[in-house]
Amino acid sequence: MATIKHKNFAQTTLAAAVTTTGGTSITVTSESSFPAVNFIISIDTEAMLVTTVSTTTWTVTRGYEGSTAATHTNGTAIYHDWSAGEADNQKVIKLFTTSMTQANFATMVADMTIDVIEMQGGTYQDWHHCDLDVDRSTRPLIVRPSLRAAVVWDGTTDRSGDGPFYFGITSTCSYITFDPVGTGGSFTFQNYNLGETGVVNTASHASYITLNSFIMRIINDTSPVESLMPTILGNSASLRMVGTSIGLAKA
Repeated sequence: MATIKHKNFAQTTLAAAVTTTGGTSITVTSESSFPAVNFIISIDTEAMLVTTVSTTTWTVTRGYEGSTAATHTNGTAIYHDWSAGEADNQKVIKLFTTSMTQANFATMVADMTIDVIEMQGGTYQDWHHCDLDVDRSTRPLIVRPSLRAAVVWDGTTDRSGDGPFYFGITSTCSYITFDPVGTGGSFTFQNYNLGETGVVNTASHASYITLNSFIMRIINDTSPVESLMPTILGNSASLRMVGTSIGLAKA
């Protein structure tokens, strides 16, 4: 599907009648208020996709998205529009704020009407054992920071051995991606003890879990350096880490 552009309050009129149902060129009074191609217009009850603009001469796809191609008289109003297909493909984005809890986060992850969880910048203190047990294979989930926001999970107050996230402990958990890159923000785990289950634990029910470009500042009070990776990631067979940096400190 072509990328559709939008611009508020764009409208004009036909400068010449549309006398056939198969013609792919229309002439309009003015193009100045419309976006760059591609964009959707409606004339009477017909929707058209505008694919080329040469000042006031437009190339169009007729009868767009199931509408019926028809003839139209000179001077008929042309409105910039959008389609039901676009609406159906819109991502549902929910904001997660620093006043919310890890239980709220787990509930939001389990909400199959949500496509993107956008996290407010700030510190999320002492999250431990946030169990995520939802199969998102039919509607993959992205977790990202708000625009240019720094999101930090901090374990300073309670450095127990339980990491902040547990994936697929009791039932299937899949197709969840934590990705700060697209919004120019960052995700950081800091001041967590390693413990037996790692900072992030993926159990046998987990698959297609991705942590992209995380910063991990881990407290290492027991493990030798050469054994750290399995400990940091718990059961890491189902976890993908891309561009993640790991820093270690003694407790």
